Amino acid sequence: MAATRIILDNRFMKKNGRYPVKIRVSHKKKTVYLATGVEVEENGWDGREVILCDSYPTERHVKKANNKINRLDLKIDDVIDDFERKRLLPAISAQDIKSKVEAEMSGKVAGISYTEFFRAQLKEVYSGKAESTKSLYEWSLELLHKFNDEQNIFFEDMTPSYLVKFDNHLMNKLGLKPHSRSIVFRNLKSVFNDAMDDRVVSRDLYPFRKFAMPKVSARKLGLTASHIKAIAGLQLEEYSTLDLVRDAFILSFLLIGMNPSDLYDYKGLNQAGQVDYIRRKTKTNIVFDPHPYALKVIDKWEGKRSPLMYQERYKLRSSFVGALNTRLKQIGAMKEVNVPDLKMYHARHTWATVAADLDIPDKTIAAALGHQSANSKAVTSSVTDLYIKFNIKKIAEANEKVVKACGCFN
Repeated sequence: MAATRIILDNRFMKKNGRYPVKIRVSHKKKTVYLATGVEVEENGWDGREVILCDSYPTERHVKKANNKINRLDLKIDDVIDDFERKRLLPAISAQDIKSKVEAEMSGKVAGISYTEFFRAQLKEVYSGKAESTKSLYEWSLELLHKFNDEQNIFFEDMTPSYLVKFDNHLMNKLGLKPHSRSIVFRNLKSVFNDAMDDRVVSRDLYPFRKFAMPKVSARKLGLTASHIKAIAGLQLEEYSTLDLVRDAFILSFLLIGMNPSDLYDYKGLNQAGQVDYIRRKTKTNIVFDPHPYALKVIDKWEGKRSPLMYQERYKLRSSFVGALNTRLKQIGAMKEVNVPDLKMYHARHTWATVAADLDIPDKTIAAALGHQSANSKAVTSSVTDLYIKFNIKKIAEANEKVVKACGCFN
């Protein structure tokens, strides 16, 4: 709960020998101060209010000063009560309370700010999203907050021209590429849409109709079967870091584009000798018969305490993923490969690309990759055993065709 107190700020004396009267607001172990506009000597303050002194020599002057202080104190209480009534108090900071009070006292805004609403969404709505998605929303808000000098931004401030200035800042000052900037503005737009849906702000203030979102060229992450063959055929020092990274990439491809996070968490085959795991991103249960060459790679990198030694070598999942993508750039730069921006996600996209080139049905590709949609069911524990067996067979056949097309996994 936020707490307030009227104080005489005697840390620094003004040139006129007076001290400012302020209201201290404490919330979530942070403190801010709001100026009342009243200044008084130390002997004109009794610990609670202004009393007769040189600065306020009459009862009328004293009453006027105390009324000014009390108006601000009441406004702060109203703002805190409003946040509490809307269940926003746990999601906001002491600075948010100060910004809201100052805005209302100036007559600028009567409702919640864009920043406050964004924070509330993060706590109450976006907390249920995947951790990676939530992190991107938090990152977008942080960038906007810093651009706005760490002050609240109000919905009416989010004009097309303001968004253009923010985009120029991201591009020229921070060096963000179009793809990263598009993620930021996509998230800002999504939050604004939520605010309109919740009737927090009028649709008349919507700025994104007249703002050109950063254009992103389609990234072609799908390589060819020849690229996979070239990467698999590289002569690297056995059991070196580059060898580990190259094999992790190949293993991801052979395991139908398994994400690096899922490789890190790999628990081994099930009792039927199948790859059987819950995809971290979509929470989809994926089951299929592994290609024999994949088993060779798994045996090569078997850990002492786990099916794959990745967790033993890298304590953090993020360290593992970072090491893979850093080293893959070295591999991609090799003349035999010639893919300078090579990254782990190429393995997944390439499996899908090769599968599509082989005319494998979209539904089979979607099921193999663990996609969930209305038109392409994924292999999950909620479907019937018959459907599971059907998909396992189809996925195994598709994987066999894709791997065979590379002509190097015997």
